[in-house]
Amino acid sequence: MTAFGLATIAYGWVYPHFLVNESPALYLIAAPVGLLPCPSIAVAIGFVLLGGALGSAPYRATLALVGLFYGAFGALRLGVMLDYGLIAAAIQLGATALVDFRGRSAIRS
Repeated sequence: MTAFGLATIAYGWVYPHFLVNESPALYLIAAPVGLLPCPSIAVAIGFVLLGGALGSAPYRATLALVGLFYGAFGALRLGVMLDYGLIAAAIQLGATALVDFRGRSAIRS
């Protein structure tokens, strides 16, 4: 979970969609985190995964749904292939919302 969280934060931080043909060092200072929804949501998902998914299934499920929506819209409607990474991160977070760390289902029957 830690490795996936760190990878998701890195993905959001250097989201290179708008820096085509620029210096790789520019990605570190010109990241669109906080300006665009997809990299911002990716960083938020990464920190939630890094923090042990915060123990709140409703919060994780909500953030996962937002990530799925923005990722699908970006990838399928706008044609931004990078947003498939956001979809993958949202699916991982959604999985943690369904099953907590003790193996019990978070959805009560």
